Parts: sequence; C-alpha cells; structure tokens
Amino acid sequence: MDMLQQLSIPISSMVLVPAMADAATDNSNEDEMSSGSGRDSHAGNSRILAKALAALNVWCTATTLTLPQLKHISSKIHLDIVDVLNDAMYSDSSKVVDALADFIEHAMESTFEETVSDDRMNQVRHIINVNESAFRASFSRDQLMVIEQKEMAAILEQLVSAVGLQRIRFLERQNQGDVEVCRNLARVGKAVSATWIGLQQKSQAAGEPLLQHVPERGLLEFLLKAAHHPSVHICGMTLNVIPSFVSNKNLLARELIPLLQRKAIMPHGINSETGDLTLVLDQYGSGVDEFLRFRQTVVADALRTCWEYEPEAYIDSCTSAIEEFCTAGTKAETTHNLSFHLEAALFCVESLGSFLDSEEARSSFAYSDQFSRSMAAVSQNTISITSNPLTVMRLALLLQRWTFWFHKSQKLGVVVDLAASTLTYALQLGELPYAQGLVEETNSNPTKEACIAFEELISVSIDHFTATDKLSALLALWESVYSQRMDGRQVPVESIEPLGRGVCSVILRTPENVQKDAFCSLLACTKQSVDHLMVLIRDEADSGKGRSLLPLMGGELRLLAAIVKCSTTSHVGTVDMMDEDETSPVRTGLSPHLAPVIQQFWPSIEVLASNYCSNRDISSSMGALLSALIPITLQNEDAMAYLRGISSVVSSMLAASPTDDVEVFDEASQFLK
Repeated sequence: MDMLQQLSIPISSMVLVPAMADAATDNSNEDEMSSGSGRDSHAGNSRILAKALAALNVWCTATTLTLPQLKHISSKIHLDIVDVLNDAMYSDSSKVVDALADFIEHAMESTFEETVSDDRMNQVRHIINVNESAFRASFSRDQLMVIEQKEMAAILEQLVSAVGLQRIRFLERQNQGDVEVCRNLARVGKAVSATWIGLQQKSQAAGEPLLQHVPERGLLEFLLKAAHHPSVHICGMTLNVIPSFVSNKNLLARELIPLLQRKAIMPHGINSETGDLTLVLDQYGSGVDEFLRFRQTVVADALRTCWEYEPEAYIDSCTSAIEEFCTAGTKAETTHNLSFHLEAALFCVESLGSFLDSEEARSSFAYSDQFSRSMAAVSQNTISITSNPLTVMRLALLLQRWTFWFHKSQKLGVVVDLAASTLTYALQLGELPYAQGLVEETNSNPTKEACIAFEELISVSIDHFTATDKLSALLALWESVYSQRMDGRQVPVESIEPLGRGVCSVILRTPENVQKDAFCSLLACTKQSVDHLMVLIRDEADSGKGRSLLPLMGGELRLLAAIVKCSTTSHVGTVDMMDEDETSPVRTGLSPHLAPVIQQFWPSIEVLASNYCSNRDISSSMGALLSALIPITLQNEDAMAYLRGISSVVSSMLAASPTDDVEVFDEASQFLK
C-alpha cells in the first residue's frame, strides 16, 4: 500500500481530478444539443466523468485517501474537488450521478471512524512529504482526527449548499421520469445529511461544535421533495434522515405529519373489469411486501419523532383524517379510495399506541378527547370500513394496541360492540373473492386479529364479561363465529382460537352454578363438528375421501386442546394484565365443571387414536390435547381415572402406529415426561 500511497498526489492531481473538472464543466442537457457533434461531445464527457469518479473511488478505497486530503491535493493545482463534485450533480447522465453517489457515500464513511488508522497516517505523511520520524513528532492520531473533522465540516457546508440547490432540478428530473438520477441524488442527499448529523453529534459530545445547529433550509427542502417521490426506494432513503433534523426550534414535524400520512397509504387501484379493490405495484417496481416493510419501519420511526415533538398536531391530524374518511362517498371508486386512506390513518393511530410503551407515557396521555372522537367515527360502521378487509384488520390491530386506554377510560361498553362488529366484518368479507385476494397478497388474517383483540379486551377487564347478559352475548358471538366454520367457509381454527380462550377465561371467573352450562355452550359447536366429521370419516373410509377430512378433525382437536390448556392455566401475579408486574403461568387442575364436557369427546378420541394417529394432523393435535389433560395431582379417584384414560389412548396410538413413526413416539414420550 505504501507504494500506492506515494502515487496518490500524481494520480489525483495530474490525471483524475483535472479530467473530472474538464468533463464536469459540460452539464448541458443532451436533449438540448443542437448538433450531432455536440451530442457526441456531451456523451463522451459524461463517460469520462463517470469513469473518473469510479476510478477515484477505487483509488481512495485502496489508499485510504480521504476527501479532506483530496481537497488539499487539488488545491495545489488551483482546483477544488468539492466544486468538481458539485458540478457533477448537474449531470443528466444516470451513470455519472450513480458514480458520484458511490464516491460521496464512501467519502463520508471516514467521518464515523473512531480513530485514524496507521494507513491513513502514512497517507497524510506522503501528502505533506516529510519523513516518518518528523511526522510522528509533529502529529498524533488525535490531532489528525481533529484536523480532518474541521476540514470535513467545511466540506460539508459546501456540500449541504450544493445539495440544497438540487431541489428544483430534482423535481424537473422526476417530472421527466428520470428515476435513476432522482434515486442517486437522493443517495447523495442522504449521505451528506447523515454525515452532517454524525459530525455534529460527535463534535458536540467533545464540546467543540463544528457545525451550526440546523443546516441550510435548502437541504431540508431537497430532502422533503425527495421524500414526496412516489418510489418507496427514493423516499425511504430521505425519510431515514429527515427525523434527525426535527427539533423544538423548527416546525419540521408539522410538515412531516401530512407527508407521512400520505406515505402510509397502500398502493391500490380498481379492477377495470369487476370494479373491485386491488393492490398494485407502483410504477417503480416496489412490491406489496416491500411497501409494508417500509411503512412498518421507516414511516413508523418518522411518526414516532413527530409525536415526540408535536403530539397535539399529530393526534389532531389523525383524528380529523379518520372523521373525514369515515364519511363514505356515494361512488364505488370514492369509497374504495376512502377505505385505503382510512386504513392509513388508523395505522398512524395504531403506531401512536406503540409509542406509549411505558406506564408513565400512558398515564400522561392527554388527548383522550381526540381519541374518543376517532373511536366514535369508526363506530358508525361506515362503508369505508366494511368494504375493505385490510381496513378491518387495521382496526382490530388498533383495538389490540389501545386496550390499556379502553380499560382505564371506562369505554369498554363501546369498544366491545366495536370489536364484535370488526369480527363480523372480517368474517363477512372473507367470503368475497376480491377480499380474499387482498388478504392473500398482504399475508393478513383479519379474523384472527379481531379475535385477538377480543381476547385482549377480556384479559384486562374480565369481570366486565361475567355478568349474565354479557356472558350470554359472548357465547352467542362465539356460536356465530363458529357457525361460519361449520358452514364450510374457509375459517381456519387458528383464527378463532383466541376468542375461544377468552370466553373460557371468562367462564372460569363466573359462579360455580353457571360454569357447567357455560362450558357446554362453549364446546357445543366443537362437539357437533367432531361428531359430524366422525360420521363422514367413517362413511367415506373405503373411498379414501375420509382421510381428506382428517386435517379438519385435527383443527377441532387443536381448538379443544387450547381451551383445555386455558382452563388449566392460571397466572400468579397481578389481576390486571396491563400492569407492569409480570405474571407467571401456573398449571392448575381441570375444572370439575369442564371435565364432564370433555368426557363426551372421549369415544371419538379413542377411535381416532386407534385408527388415524398415523396422520400428522391427528397425532400432533392429539398430543397437545392429552398433554393439556394430564392431571397435576393423583390424590383423588377422578384424577386417576383421567390418567388411566389418557394412558389408554396413548397406548392405542403406539399400538396402531408403525415402528418408524417418529412423530407419534415423540408425542408419547412427551406425555411420559
């Protein structure tokens, strides 16, 4: 490396920098060249500039040459490398701006190094042309770090100004559809901004501020214009750095809030043939998964910053948006657009719930009136919600996130009705082909999220549901949900399981004289479904069709296992699940009121164990059920009877299984443990 470092001055000052300076002076737009020779000259200069930038980047990487050092070298030939870079920003060639972005990104990295390496020390020695002993006597690593930081601060001031001047041109290139130039200009803006922030923080920590507190407004305007770009890639780069400039001394958060709300809207359209909702790829190739990751990370992080600095503006804006979008239009296209806009507004409010991640933050939440208005708006059950499964799911996620508020604000009556409506909408929309398409594309499960929301509400105020009328309503809702599954609709058992657990936990808190009938009602649908499937499996045994029903039977057994496990698990700790104190799950005995109900399933369980345990769905679900049923004590005859029954089923599973059926033996060994 030493030999290369000795060549840094001649290579950069005699070849690369002069070539770049000459080529960068030609920044005319190729479309405006009037003659063929002019266009050829312009294209040639662009190629030279792109290749020289790439070569200089490679050379700096190989020799640890930094931008401050390059500025020092170029000054000896009466050129300023920073001015050359600024001129290169005006190139209409995507290859030039790409090479420029690569170079600036690499050049900015040295600012974040904690110390000066031996190689960098050696490169500086060759630049100032002194022997090693004299150099070591004059400069230490810390001194060189301070010198380069000061020089980099001066360079950054130049680059900040230059990037700010690109804000008009960025819009021009965007309007011309020049995505690559826009993308690379955004890369330059992000690199310069991140370095400016990093250097400011580092110098302030050292007690020697090198930069003004806020950069020139031009840079911020450039970043905001880039953040408005429809491409997720381009706007995502700048949205990563803009929040770092937000402070109490500017109104940047207020500018960001409406921008972020727009960026949270899913890319969507209307099928021209059916008029149905559909998700669309943006014109820049970003897929749905990529958009969802962008929203969940970049947009959410920026929203958190806005909330920290402008909480009132944040909640007011979200409330107004929700109230507006809950007023559905009359045209289908208007309604479809409103539903996606509403989904984005609900996302912003849901994200706010995640920002209140401590008891102190929740207790100090001072905007209950605005939040109440939002909930009142969505409680109107407008078509903006009911027409879109993704909006329904977002509402369910919001209910989950804000359970603490509903509990402490005594709004449970309202929110329980809203949660029930959300679950109903999710089930209804699940039958529509276009809704199924939206759910599959986004890997969503509105029904499951709605059931989880209900389970969360139950967990924080279980006593609210133990009243006779409330329990009856809850059991009626469960029967309604389960009937969707029994009617042959595509409702996976895993989706409704959370609601079943929630209802079970309520029954366990009711008086003893209520529990048996309540458990019978809870498991009546499961028993009916199991009996119906057993008949079909037996009748279709010869045709082989019966085995195709075993996954459905496995689902019923898994649901039964989940309810049994819920009934035999209590939490030692706080009663209020939203308190900060941790709760520990502890096994308890099977409720004497549930045991007779479970006993009704035993004939079917024995038949399945003897004849169908080679099926993976049956063996795994059977294992989960038997493990949940194991008594924790053998001090009474009922417990012994249960243990004998379970042992008999396990023996039947082993006897009916091939000796190489590893999964069945795993389930049996798990039982023995």
